[in-house]
Amino acid sequence: MHPIPRSRPLRLLCLLALAVTPWLAAPSATGTAAAAAPASPPVTIPAFAQWSAGSTPYGFTARSRIVVDSAATRHLNGTARQFAADLRELTGRTVTVTAGPRSSARKGDIFLTLASGRPAEGYQLDSSRVLTITGSTSDGVFYGTRSVLQLLHPSRTIPGGTATDAPVTAERSLMIDMAREFYSMSWLKDRVREMAYLKLNTLHLHLTDDQNFRIESDSHPELVSAQHYSKAQIRNLVKFAARHHIDVIPEIDLPGHMSRATAAHPELQLKAADGTVEKGALDLSKPAAYDLTRDLLEEYLPFFPGKDFHLGADEWVPESRIGNFPQLDAYATAHWGQGAKARDVMYAYLDWADEIVRSHGKTMRIWNDQLFPGYQIALDSQIIVDHWTHKTGFKTPQELLADGHKLVNSNWQKLYYSPLYIHSDPAAIYEKFTVSSFMGDQTATPVSGTQYSIWGEVPAGLENENQIAYGTHNSLRSFTQLAWGSQKPVATYDEFVAAINQVGWAPGYAGTDQPWDGVPKATTTMTTDPGHPASNVVDGRIGTSMRASAPSSGSVLKLDLGKPGPLGAVTLRAGAPLDCAVLERSVDGKTWTGIGTVTGQSLVQALVPDSPQARYVRLRITCNKAGALSIAEFRATPQGSAAGALSSSLPAYDGHPLANAVDSDPATFFWGGRSPEQDDYLAIDLGTAKPVSTVKLLMGVPSAPTDYLAHFALETSSDGVTWQQIGEYTDQSEVQATAPAGTTARYVRCRVTAGQGSWMALREFSVQ
Repeated sequence: MHPIPRSRPLRLLCLLALAVTPWLAAPSATGTAAAAAPASPPVTIPAFAQWSAGSTPYGFTARSRIVVDSAATRHLNGTARQFAADLRELTGRTVTVTAGPRSSARKGDIFLTLASGRPAEGYQLDSSRVLTITGSTSDGVFYGTRSVLQLLHPSRTIPGGTATDAPVTAERSLMIDMAREFYSMSWLKDRVREMAYLKLNTLHLHLTDDQNFRIESDSHPELVSAQHYSKAQIRNLVKFAARHHIDVIPEIDLPGHMSRATAAHPELQLKAADGTVEKGALDLSKPAAYDLTRDLLEEYLPFFPGKDFHLGADEWVPESRIGNFPQLDAYATAHWGQGAKARDVMYAYLDWADEIVRSHGKTMRIWNDQLFPGYQIALDSQIIVDHWTHKTGFKTPQELLADGHKLVNSNWQKLYYSPLYIHSDPAAIYEKFTVSSFMGDQTATPVSGTQYSIWGEVPAGLENENQIAYGTHNSLRSFTQLAWGSQKPVATYDEFVAAINQVGWAPGYAGTDQPWDGVPKATTTMTTDPGHPASNVVDGRIGTSMRASAPSSGSVLKLDLGKPGPLGAVTLRAGAPLDCAVLERSVDGKTWTGIGTVTGQSLVQALVPDSPQARYVRLRITCNKAGALSIAEFRATPQGSAAGALSSSLPAYDGHPLANAVDSDPATFFWGGRSPEQDDYLAIDLGTAKPVSTVKLLMGVPSAPTDYLAHFALETSSDGVTWQQIGEYTDQSEVQATAPAGTTARYVRCRVTAGQGSWMALREFSVQ
C-alpha cells in the first residue's frame, strides 16, 4: 500500500508542555490521607465514560497487594500477574498476587473480580480504602488495571469514587508497516505496551510489500528478505501481545505488492498487451499464482492464532488500466461468460482465498481501493474491509455496508503517519475526527473499528525508531480518546495536552533514548528571524533551522532535557563554521561546565568524558558576531548505549549488545537496531590520551553479509570535540587503517558519512 500521497503538506509533531488546565486536579502527595473528592473525574486517556465522586480516596502503599477473587482465578490470574509486573515498573515495588474473597482484601489492596451485566470490554472501578475492579470478562478487568496505572502515574493516591467505563468502538487498531521499515523487537514490544496502556486492542502487522517479505517462510524461502523476522520472533511478539489483551492480525499482501514474488518467479508478473509491466502484480490468469497464494495461506493461517487474516488486496491494478490485459478478459469470459471482465478475475480470486481463510475458522480482511461497482462477481460479504481512501468510482462506505461488509475506518488523511511525509495532526484528530468520518468527506454507520497506521518509506530509515515513537505519541492519544468513544474531557486539543503529559508513557516502556524520553525544549536569548525559531533545532529536520542576525557575546542557545541524566554526546549542525562559541553543560541551569570550544566548526559531535549528569546543554557565543547565525540541529545524547569503553548513537538490536564488538570474538557481533544515519557513530574511549597506530573494523555476518557501513570515516580526538580524520572508506566490510605517524588520542570513532537502508553488524572494533 502506498502511504505517501505526495501532495500532502509536511508536518512535524512535537510533544508539547502546557500549563495544567482546570480539568486536571493537582497531584496529591504520596499517602492515604483523606481529601475532598473532586467533582470532575480523575485524568485517564481515554476518559472515563461515567464518574461518580466518593468520599474516601484509595492509597497505594508498600503493603498493597493484588487480590484475585477466588471464584475467578482461572480467568484473572494472567491479568493479575501482568498488572503486578506493570506496577513494579511504575512504582519500583514488588506487589504480591494472592487469591481470596472480597472480605480478605485489606486497606491499600486492589481486588479483581468478575460479574455479569457489563459489556465484554467494560469495567467498573470503585476507589475507596480498597480499590475494586469488576468486569464481565478478563478484558474488562485488564482495561480497569490500565486506568489504575494511569491514575497512579502522577500520584500514589486515587480520588474516592466509582468509574463505569466501556468502549463504543469494538476494534481499536494500530497498523505497523514492517515491510518498508525493519523495527527492533524492543520497539515493537514498546508499541504493544503503549497500545495496552491506551486500551487499543488490535495490532495489524503489514509483513510484506514490494520492498520486503519480512517473515520466515518454509514454503517459499525464495521470497524472504535477508533482513527478516524469524517465526520464533513473531511467535514471541504475538504471545507478548496476548498477555496485553491485544489481538494480532497478520497481513500478507496479495495479489499486488508482490515484487519479491515476481522477481523470484518472473512468469507470474502481470503484463499488458504492449509488454508493459504492472509492478508487483500477480497475473491471476495463471494457475501458478493460485498455487503460490495457497502455499502462503496454508503456511501462515495456522501459524497465527488470531481470528482474522489480512490479504491486503490493494493497488493490484488501477481501474484506468484494468482493460489493458486481454489475458484477464479471456480468463473471465472462459470462467463466467460474456458479461465477465478482467476485474471479476480479482474478485473471484478474493472469494477463492476467502474460502481457504474460512476453512481455518478465520475471517479475511482487505483494503478498499480495488472495490468498484458494476461487476459480475460479488465479493463475499463476510470479508471485512479496511477503508483507507476514496476516489471517484470507488464503492462508498455506505455501499460497502449495504453489501454486508463490516468496515474499519483507516482514513489516511487523518490517521496516517509516514516518516517525513505524512505526520498526522493530533489536534485535528481530537477536535475534528469521528469514527464515522471516512475519506472523501463521507460518513457511514455502523463502523466496526478504526485504525491508526504507521507506514514506512522508501528509502527506509528517514526517521529512526525514537522519532517515529515521538511523532506518533500525541496522535495516538487523541486517536484512542476518539476510538474509545467516551465524552471528550475538554473541548480543545491544547487543553488535552495537559492530560497527555500527566498520563505519560506506559510502564515498562523501554525506548532507546532514555533517560530523556521527550523532545527537548530549545530556547535562546538571541533575536531570531521570523519563521526560524529556536524550536527548529529540535524538530528532527536538517532542512529547518534557527536563524539569528548578529548575535552578541554571551548570547546562548539552550536545551532543557527535562531531567538530569548521564550525558554521552552533543551534536550541533550549523550553516557555516562558528566564529566563536563554546559548548557547556549544567545540572541546575545555574552552574555551567565547559564541554569544549567549537570555534571554526560547522558540524560538531562532541563526546563527553565520563558521562557526567546534565539536564541543560547550551551553545554560548563568545564574541560579537557581525553576520547571521544559522543552526539546523542541536542534540544531546545520553550515555545509554555503551559497553565499557565503547559507545554508540545506535541502539542495540535484541541479543546483540555493544560488548560483542570488543570481546575479541569475531563470532559475536553488535547489531545496530536501526538503519544508520549520517553522523551516527561508534566510539572507543581509551581513558587517557595514548599513541594510536592501527584501527581495525570487521563488519557483516554470514546471515546478513550486506549489514556493514557502506560509507564511513575513522577519526581520532584528544578531547572528544575536535576530530582528525584517519581516512574515509566505501563498501569495505573489513578495514585495517594506519593512523598518521605520531597520532595521540583518547577517542577513536567510526562516523557514518552517508545514511543507508541496511543495518550494521560490527564483529570487532579495536585500537592499537
